[in-house]
Amino acid sequence: MVSDVPVGVFLSGGYDSSLVTAILQQNNTQKNKNFYYWFEDQKYNEATHAKKVSDHLGTDHHEYYCTAQEAKDIIPTLPYYYDEPFGDSSAIPTLLVSKFARKHVTVALSADGGDEIFAGYAKYTGVLNIANKIAKVPESLRNSVAIILNKTPHVVLKNILGLKDASNENVRKVARYFKYSINAVQIMDEANYSSPLERINKFLKTDHYLQTDYFDIGIWKNNTDILKGMLAADYKSYMANDILTKVDRATMSVSLEGREPLLDQTIVEWVATLPSDFKINNDTKKYLLKKITHKFIPKEIMERPKMGFGIPVINWFRQDLKYLFEFYFSEDAINWHGYFNEHEIKQAVKEYNNGANEKFVLLWYMLMFQMWYEKWMRQEISKA
Repeated sequence: MVSDVPVGVFLSGGYDSSLVTAILQQNNTQKNKNFYYWFEDQKYNEATHAKKVSDHLGTDHHEYYCTAQEAKDIIPTLPYYYDEPFGDSSAIPTLLVSKFARKHVTVALSADGGDEIFAGYAKYTGVLNIANKIAKVPESLRNSVAIILNKTPHVVLKNILGLKDASNENVRKVARYFKYSINAVQIMDEANYSSPLERINKFLKTDHYLQTDYFDIGIWKNNTDILKGMLAADYKSYMANDILTKVDRATMSVSLEGREPLLDQTIVEWVATLPSDFKINNDTKKYLLKKITHKFIPKEIMERPKMGFGIPVINWFRQDLKYLFEFYFSEDAINWHGYFNEHEIKQAVKEYNNGANEKFVLLWYMLMFQMWYEKWMRQEISKA
């Protein structure tokens, strides 16, 4: 909060931003300015929750109503602002709320890091539940169990293992778990990274292949506490390369200085030493952070399903943004660099247009690469 210029806070009404806002307001004689954007699609709107928190804390609340067209207009600018093939579509609302906040303040505090430090993602509880089941099976029997799993009907597996989606891919994942000793490295690799990479590699020509070396780093490789290993992996990879990159470039695009109080070194180091049941306790995620928040804000205001920070971009490319897929996945565009398998791309677009929403995320990644390549690489290569 030390600044010679006006300071504000991004407030979504979720636990992380509400706690940051509450602590800052408690120590401020003036009303803190807080900022929230809300989208016209009510499924992506937390405005009422943010307003309740603001009213309870007595802050100076500012809301920005975002239309679908404003969000769509941001997409062609992403390669310019991010300067790399950046795949997180929540960059769009982050850019919009940063632009809005900059009209009022020069510094904005965000609450990123809460999920990665205090264990707020559903994937953590999901992986822990499966890991606990696997741990009950002696190592000498796990390979046999993996074979049996691959031959077990999906509906049965869904009930036994508690899988929300007992697809072929998820069954293969769980089966592979049984072949390993249970540790963070293999679980995060299977649950979070290997599968998207495998699917992206299907879009590439046979002489190109993507891989990651995140899990060769010793900081989590031999961690026997599965949750601590997962948090370390996300802290070093997802948070640094996605979340913080997203916020930094969005705020800097409008000359807004972003600050991250939850990532204070003292907080991060202290929370990392705490037992895992301070973070996930009886399936309650972010247990400690929630207990602290309830000292400032009543539980009845805070308790609700986690929404995330996003917009309904998944349907737009069947409608008025269809031209982007048509241009960037045309034969000429795919041949700019020669990395992609044209048949696989065309097939995925066709399936997406026919309603296969699960194809969208990978097509979005490919689109971000194509847009970045055209913006920064194609002209430079042709000049050379």
